[in-house]
Amino acid sequence: MGHLPPTAQKLRRRETVQGPSHPDGTGHGAGLCPADRGGCGPGARAVGRRRDEEPRPLAFAPGGSGTYTITVTNSGPQLTQLALLDQLPPGMTPTAADGGALFNCAVNPTTVGCLLVGTLESQQTAQFTVTVAVAPEPPEPLECVPVNQVFERDLDSPEPVTVLVAEDPTPVLYPGCPGLARPTVAKSHVEGQFTQGGQGTYEIVIGNVQGTTPTSSLTVTDAVPAALPVSSVTAPAGFTCSNAGQDVTCSSAAGLPPGGSATITVVVSVPASAPCGSVTNQVNVQDSVGVRTAASTVTVTGSGCGGGGGGGSVLPISLNGIFTVYNNIGTANNINSPGGRVENHQSFR
Repeated sequence: MGHLPPTAQKLRRRETVQGPSHPDGTGHGAGLCPADRGGCGPGARAVGRRRDEEPRPLAFAPGGSGTYTITVTNSGPQLTQLALLDQLPPGMTPTAADGGALFNCAVNPTTVGCLLVGTLESQQTAQFTVTVAVAPEPPEPLECVPVNQVFERDLDSPEPVTVLVAEDPTPVLYPGCPGLARPTVAKSHVEGQFTQGGQGTYEIVIGNVQGTTPTSSLTVTDAVPAALPVSSVTAPAGFTCSNAGQDVTCSSAAGLPPGGSATITVVVSVPASAPCGSVTNQVNVQDSVGVRTAASTVTVTGSGCGGGGGGGSVLPISLNGIFTVYNNIGTANNINSPGGRVENHQSFR
């Protein structure tokens, strides 16, 4: 046949995209050739065919939603007529479609039809998105990696001939299906720091210790308490980090390989006026499935805090004589020396 399909690339996204509603249609070809445009007719040719896939698929969650993005590139001369059909696999129901500036899309029970309504110039790229609801229970037979397919209608043929131009295997995390590895996260701090007038160091360790598959892309967010201003953030290999005030954000598009780990270091200053006592800092790690959290609690100490700068105990030594015990030692409970004697003489003015 004389019509070659354009380049079509399908990219997976887990996040929901709320697209505008479109007229419903019926049948696989519904909405592709509306009567107000004179039906399907001959158009310019698009040449070249390529199927691109992401290096590693993200996963959809049962009972959730997901969005497919279809990118079409015209590798031939100017194109004025193009009809594409997105055939959803069992267990995925299209709920919305956004054709952008160049496509008019119709949502059907199991398919989405999109018709080019503008002009796609040579080498120009256009996109449309399809949002789906993922069935809470697995379809029969169980498909752990259902395949979504995009077809092109041959506008030169009087029959509804379609040609496969792209397909997208997307894992769904149904019970019994192998899923993507989930990241682990731990947060700790360097002991002996966090003294008024000094600094403190947090370490965030993200790992993939669960098995044989990589994680999805990862985003780490850490809202550091306002009492501890962020001084610096050090990103590990494969991550990029930045901070806007107290909000630290680190991300990795590639995620972590099996057995991999990464440590993010956050250094904070501890002002001389920092409140004494416990401060808790929580970190969140977002992957394609959800959020995992970890926290670290530090104790701010210093000369302005009860117990002095160190706040440590008095060693058991032999005490002879009399000395004055000031307000920061109110009892003799920390004296652990047999035969020791303390007399407390205080005067207040």
